[in-house]
Amino acid sequence: MTRENFYQELRIEFEETIESIKAYGGFYIGRYETGNISTNEPVVKKAIQI
Repeated sequence: MTRENFYQELRIEFEETIESIKAYGGFYIGRYETGNISTNEPVVKKAIQI
């Protein structure tokens, strides 16, 4: 892979990520958000817009 090809793929992936964030209003860092792990029920909270 050339440097130019790598740059092109990286740029495309970045642009797709930005479009996904716009479409879905954000993203999860991990697959599952657990909140308070001392309870048996998971807690998911929407991120606060700053």
